[in-house]
Amino acid sequence: MDPSQIDQILANLCVNARDAIDGVGKLTIETGRKTFDEAYCKEHAGFIPGDFVLLAISINGCGMTRIPG
Repeated sequence: MDPSQIDQILANLCVNARDAIDGVGKLTIETGRKTFDEAYCKEHAGFIPGDFVLLAISINGCGMTRIPG
């Protein structure tokens, strides 16, 4: 993936989060590494074993509705 694509994705997420949070809220961007082993993949359809990059985005605030899942 082109690094500029990640920049654009993050910029879009931040702008959307700002627009969605009514008043005070918090946007959190986390990065890390995640390893999925065979046992995990057997229980989670579509996953393949290996090492992956983790990019997690979370937001809260009065304008946000929690999505179950």
